[in-house]
Amino acid sequence: MIEAGLYTRLNTQLTGIGGRIYPKTMPQNVTLPAVTYELISDPRGNTHQGPDGTVEARYQVTAWSQSYQQAKTLSLQVKNALQGYRGPMGTGVAVASIFAAGGRDLFDDDLRIFYVASDFFINYKET
Repeated sequence: MIEAGLYTRLNTQLTGIGGRIYPKTMPQNVTLPAVTYELISDPRGNTHQGPDGTVEARYQVTAWSQSYQQAKTLSLQVKNALQGYRGPMGTGVAVASIFAAGGRDLFDDDLRIFYVASDFFINYKET
């Protein structure tokens, strides 16, 4: 499952967040900074013979912080951890490439926190 591999990759590469990496949403009253990730889409490859096991998944990885500068720094760490990676990512997943597809700086008025949402295309083969 690629999500387990994505979590492991982020957890081993990011500093200063103490494993605060969550699928989709953060727990209530979480300590910041933190990171969330979620699947946006995952179209499967096909040939005339049927599915070929390839996937081009788009994931959004979001860096959250009380300060704009810290959210930007964490977002850059995320990009450095993922951009250009190839190799295993989770059980039965061989990543061919990861590339950044862009991002945006945001602010949550209710929570009064900054976040940078970045999209990544992860091309992989399920084995």
